Amino acid sequence: MDINESQVEKICKKCNYDFISFQLLGVGAFNVNYLLETKKGKFVLRIETNAQFKQKKYEYEILKSLNGKFGPKVYFFDDSKKIIPTDYLIEEFIDFGEHPPAKASDEFLETMGKWYRRLHRIKSKIDESCYDIEHSSNYNYKKYCENKQVLEKECQEIIEKLFEKFLKIIKLNRSIFSKRKYHSLLQGDPTRSNIFFSENSVKLIDWEFAHYQLRERELAFFVWSYELDEMRKLTFFKHAGYPTTDFARKQFETVFLLICIDMLAWRVERLRMIKDGKVDRMLTNSSFEEVMDGLRYDIQITEIALKNPFL
Repeated sequence: MDINESQVEKICKKCNYDFISFQLLGVGAFNVNYLLETKKGKFVLRIETNAQFKQKKYEYEILKSLNGKFGPKVYFFDDSKKIIPTDYLIEEFIDFGEHPPAKASDEFLETMGKWYRRLHRIKSKIDESCYDIEHSSNYNYKKYCENKQVLEKECQEIIEKLFEKFLKIIKLNRSIFSKRKYHSLLQGDPTRSNIFFSENSVKLIDWEFAHYQLRERELAFFVWSYELDEMRKLTFFKHAGYPTTDFARKQFETVFLLICIDMLAWRVERLRMIKDGKVDRMLTNSSFEEVMDGLRYDIQITEIALKNPFL
């Protein structure tokens, strides 16, 4: 969404900021971010562009409750549509550190593990005493089936065999979280571009998908993202305060397998959207070849995950 200087000046006036300048920071799948420079300092204007799901108010409320402990502080939220025709918020500009490297250092493993340990202590009691992993699994299979025509027949057959094995494992473990009474707060999108890391300190931006869910989902996504081997995985568990009993490992590896299938189904859906011309070429994962390379990786990782001895 393009905005003009007059609109930004009006937003700054509502926040009691003396406007100096503004510039585009980045365009995400569901947000446009602008850097605001004012006499009070630099701020980020996050404008919601997701017409399907309205998340900005919830994102603001979560970050307000955290008060800068895990992510940026937030200062203002507006859903009046009077200045711009969508919801937006004003938040702190994170200007320390860098994004972590593709290969996680020992220092980063420790810092991120401890960060997760603190975040996941924030919990909410769930209405039901179980997490329906079977429902999530069937949803991913349905999503794959709706989009698989974009793949060559040979690739379809490989993925369908993976799903067959996966769904059998999930059925056997459907009640593995039946005694879980609380869900932890998750940031929801802990990709490298959302992480700022420096000298044993870390903050994450982009909290629009924050929610309460199994802590294993975020820990498993971290292990998946950084391709941690068994030794480094155990190091990460230690810092994150995650138990290493056989049952806990069974829970973790089941969710890790779910993450693998999540990504596999997402990439097939992404391929279909690219083929149909529904993906902005300015966004990441907008090239058919790039997403196919990712899909081949997902297939390899899923094949390995299906053989995990804890399942």
